[in-house]
Amino acid sequence: MKIAYSKRKGGQGKDLPCNPSLSPVIICIGLCIGIAFSLLPLRPALAGSVPEALLRLSSGYAVFIDKHLQKVYVLQNRGGNVVMIFDAPCSTGKAPGEKMEQKDAKTPRGIFFATKFEQMRKPHPAYGTMVFHLDYPNLLDKRMGKNGSNIWIHGTNKPLQPFQSNGCVVMKNKDIEALSKYIYLGKTPIIIEESIKWYPMERPSKDREEMERVMMWWSKAILDGDQGIMNRLYYPESPSAGSPRNVIVRKTRNLKDASEHFDFRPQDITICSLDDKAVILFDQVLTVQNADSFQGSYVRLFMEKINSRWMIVDNDAPQRRYREALVAAATPAGKKPVPATVSGEASTAAAPKEAAKTAPAKAKPAEVVKDRDIRQLVENWAKSWTAGNMEAYRACYAPSFRNRGMDLSRWVAYKKDLRKTNKNISVKVENLKTSSEGQKATATFIQKYSASNIKSNRAKRLELVKIDGEWKIIRESMGH
Repeated sequence: MKIAYSKRKGGQGKDLPCNPSLSPVIICIGLCIGIAFSLLPLRPALAGSVPEALLRLSSGYAVFIDKHLQKVYVLQNRGGNVVMIFDAPCSTGKAPGEKMEQKDAKTPRGIFFATKFEQMRKPHPAYGTMVFHLDYPNLLDKRMGKNGSNIWIHGTNKPLQPFQSNGCVVMKNKDIEALSKYIYLGKTPIIIEESIKWYPMERPSKDREEMERVMMWWSKAILDGDQGIMNRLYYPESPSAGSPRNVIVRKTRNLKDASEHFDFRPQDITICSLDDKAVILFDQVLTVQNADSFQGSYVRLFMEKINSRWMIVDNDAPQRRYREALVAAATPAGKKPVPATVSGEASTAAAPKEAAKTAPAKAKPAEVVKDRDIRQLVENWAKSWTAGNMEAYRACYAPSFRNRGMDLSRWVAYKKDLRKTNKNISVKVENLKTSSEGQKATATFIQKYSASNIKSNRAKRLELVKIDGEWKIIRESMGH
C-alpha cells in the first residue's frame, strides 16, 4: 500500500512507498507514543547541578529515575565533578504515588540496590533482553509499612509507552543494555523519585556533615572494639539485621591489641538521602604502617533521622553476599611474621626427633612446569594492571570469571573506571606460593599496591583453572 505525503523539499510530490507489513493503525500508535513522550517535560538538569538526594558520590556511579519525567539518568564523579553520562526514557507504574502494597501498579520511591542480574538468551516477551532485581522492600521500606515484591528494571520488546508498567521500571532493550555497564550489584545506588529536584553540586549540607560524623564514629568504634559507642550510634529499636553490632566488634577487637599503627579510614564514600532516610556506602579500609597485610570491604549504613538526629537503623556489613572480608590479621610493626602453616595443621607442631639424612625429594618435572606457568600468569596479571593494558589484563581471566556479582566484561569495565581516579598504580607480588591439583590451582601472595590516593599491603588469593592448556583466573579474593 501507499500513504500520501506532502511534497518533499525539491521533490516531485509523488506518493512515498511504505512498509507493506505496517498498517495505518500501527503507524498511528507509533506516532501517538512519540507524541506522548514529547509532551513530557524536558530534562531540568543544568551543568554543575545534581539531584537533591545525592549528597556525595564516590568514584562509582549513581542511577536516578524520575517518575514524572519518565527518565533514567546515570551520574559519575569525574575528578571531583559530578556529571551526567547517560539518560534514556523509561516507563513506570500506571498508578501514581507511593507504593504501599502488592499489585497496586505503583513504582516505589526510595534508595535501592540491584540484587540480581539476568540476561535472557532470547528476548523475553515481557522483560526484553535483561532484568535487574531491586531490593524493594528494604529495611527502610518495611519500617514504613510498605510491602510488595518483584520490582525490577527490565527491557521490553514492545514500543515503550509512559506510565504503562505494573510497578517495574521498563526501558527499551538497547537502553537497558547500555545502562547495565553502570550498575554493580549491591553497590550502585538506584534512587527512584516522583520528581527530581536539581541543586548546585557544591551546596552546603548539615545533614551530610552529620552523617559523615556518624560514619567516622562507627569506623572508630570498630577499630577500638568499643561496644558502647557502637550502641549509641544505632536506633535503640534497630534489629541490626545486617550484621549484629557485637559480632562486628568481636571480630575486630583483636586488631587494636595487635598493633598501635592501625588507621581505620572510610574511603570512596557515597551518601544518598530522601527525606528522613539515607544510605551511606563506603569502602572500609585498614591502613597498616610497616606491616604486611590488611583487608577491606564496602559497607552500607542505613540511616534515619529520628528526633532531629541521624541514627543507624541497620548496616549491611561484610557478613552478607556482596563482601570480600572485613579484616584479616596483620603482622604488628616491628615483629617478625609468623610462618604460615598448612590449613588444618597446628602452628605449634613438634619438631621431628631426628633430621632426615637423605636429601629432600626433588619436584617432579610436571610440577615444576605447573609452578612456572602459574607464576608467569601472576606476573602477567600484575604487570598488565600496573601498565593499564586492559586487553592483556582481561586475558588473564577465565570467561566464566565472576566477582561481586559481576561477570568478566563488567569486572574489566569496573577496573577501567578505578584507573580513572587512581593514578600511578603499582602492583608488586611478594611471597608467592602456588599449589595445583589436576586442572585447578591456587596462588597466594602479598599484594603491595600503591596509587595516587592509597597504599596497601594485602594478602591475595587467586583461584585458577586450566583452559586449552593455559592457566586462567576464575576467582580472586583478599586473604589466604
